[in-house]
Amino acid sequence: MNDDSDRMREIQERLVELQRENQAADADAAHAEPVSPVAPVHRPGRRRGWMVIASLLLASVVFAELALTVQGWSSPDFGEAGRIGRATIVSCERQGPIGRGIGYWHRCTADVVWDGGFSGRYTFDRRNFIHADEAGTTITIGENGGARSTSVGYSRPEAPYRPLVAALGVSLAIVAAVPALLLLAAAFSAVRNRIRRARS
Repeated sequence: MNDDSDRMREIQERLVELQRENQAADADAAHAEPVSPVAPVHRPGRRRGWMVIASLLLASVVFAELALTVQGWSSPDFGEAGRIGRATIVSCERQGPIGRGIGYWHRCTADVVWDGGFSGRYTFDRRNFIHADEAGTTITIGENGGARSTSVGYSRPEAPYRPLVAALGVSLAIVAAVPALLLLAAAFSAVRNRIRRARS
């Protein structure tokens, strides 16, 4: 009988210990932060969002660079120049391959003497306008625009105006503006949502 009572006592003590362990585990689980089953679902969405933003940014940059590259193959009409001058090329620096167009081009400095006696030193950074192998030579240039125009361009008699090329460059610039506008709209929406969350 003593053996049976000892065994019963051991079993009861063991049951009490198990009950205490279960209660302690339940208490720890109650104090732990709840894990939201929806949380893993948002991560792929965020990744897709960043991928969309990166794609829009890349598309905008690529089309903008293409637009600048194409526009570099067309010059203002030399026949419409407001004044004509003689430019002596002093030096040239190679630029590129990415930035203000795709490929290498030259930014050149020249001393220009305009018809009428005015002179000055100018830097020409438009693509394909002056090349490095022209350094030390004197070329004829025209100034298109001037004081009455919001922008001034320069032309050369051997670099004709190509309206189709210019139109293609403008079209590419418009295409580049579309993803840029979408990025601005997305940024505005994100800021607005954050402000709403802060107020709520």
